[in-house]
Amino acid sequence: MLIAEVWPSAGQRGPFPWLRSAATLISLGLFLGFLKLSRALDRDRGTLYYVRLLDESQADFHGESTRRARDEYLDYRSLTRWANTAASGTIDVRTQVRELTTEFELLCALDNSKTKFELGPNLLFPAALALGYGLCPPSSLMLREFNKATGPPEFHLPCARALDSVLSVTPPAATLSPANDFPITFTPASVGSVCLDFRLTTAERHDADTLAFPDLGVVVDLHRTIGVFVGRTPQPVTVGEQDGPGQVDAASAAARVAWEIDRALREFPNATIVLTGQVTKVVSVAAGMCLAHVLDANAVSATHPRIKPWTRLVTLGHVNPELRPMWVWPGQGDPDLLLDPLRTRPDVARLVNLTPHHVAVGTGLAAVSFPPDGLSARLEIAEYASVVVATAATPVSAVDCSYTGVVVDLPVAVDGTGFIVSQVTAARASRADLYFPLGEIRDSAGRIVGCRTLGHFVAR
Repeated sequence: MLIAEVWPSAGQRGPFPWLRSAATLISLGLFLGFLKLSRALDRDRGTLYYVRLLDESQADFHGESTRRARDEYLDYRSLTRWANTAASGTIDVRTQVRELTTEFELLCALDNSKTKFELGPNLLFPAALALGYGLCPPSSLMLREFNKATGPPEFHLPCARALDSVLSVTPPAATLSPANDFPITFTPASVGSVCLDFRLTTAERHDADTLAFPDLGVVVDLHRTIGVFVGRTPQPVTVGEQDGPGQVDAASAAARVAWEIDRALREFPNATIVLTGQVTKVVSVAAGMCLAHVLDANAVSATHPRIKPWTRLVTLGHVNPELRPMWVWPGQGDPDLLLDPLRTRPDVARLVNLTPHHVAVGTGLAAVSFPPDGLSARLEIAEYASVVVATAATPVSAVDCSYTGVVVDLPVAVDGTGFIVSQVTAARASRADLYFPLGEIRDSAGRIVGCRTLGHFVAR
């Protein structure tokens, strides 16, 4: 309509009939050029933060993708920390995760208020979850998922959309695994350990009775697989920006992880929750944000009191070729102490009594008696001066002693053999093959004639 109004008609008169039309077209071109330039400048004012936590010997598979992405931004910043995964056992990256979180928030606060922020994470699942949990992100923060190859980014995820999803969508109901044709019965309060295995491929949740981690020597009571696929079929569903054929949107995936962690913590109040995931890095970071968000929302509800999730969470990372516990959050319980009660113990085919008296375990027909073996495992002590203890009846002599730190007459460990010792000896020796009488059984005269069961010390 604008062009029609300024375009000269055949009946127009004047020395320059096309002047007004040309001026209008030039103005329109300048306006469109200015608009395009403005959008480009608005994009260029954005900052891409590439946050990574890598082993010093590990190659960065996203190097080429990040170099391509740098051309799109006026400002590119890399936040990098290193971890040592060479040593066996738990990988402690609490300091690195805290430093990355603090540095990212500080840079965002010092950046221009009009800046658009994008965060490209490159962290293992446990560290990414903790990073997201600890962030207070700007409202405009966008998460960016990089490919391993040199292609374009897989997708973007606005943090605001993920946080909206975790509160606006009802969590899916639980379903039984097709591999199990019987219901799984358990009392939630009696479950000591639960594994949440996140494989975001479908909208279903399946339970199995146990799961073993051979590399860790750990067995959990309940295995809950999120989005499991049957057998070894390749993942039929990918994670992207939107729902579609063969694709689940990343916001819903992140919300799902947060729902399941929160639900397990409340459903099993006495259980250690073991987390492992094969999800994208962006989903892992967003899931941490969603978990903090849903905990804050539930804190104001009388039916959902505030909980401290990290005290019972054990996060496992895929450090090829094995799963390794990762200590990622300052308030997280020590993974070794949390996993120790879950570790499998070798079968004990023989018990040897290393006390100076018979040990009867149980009562009635179920009682089992263990005669002394001849050795008497005990604490080694050093004797000093004799003293006299005055009593109401008659003086009693005593000797001042000190513990040398050594347990004597304790045989070396033997596969399949357990040793019965006193409680004090078992506590001092700190060996997994030591047992002690627990729960005294007395006769009618009050004499100790046996014990209810055998005790075994574990780290707590």
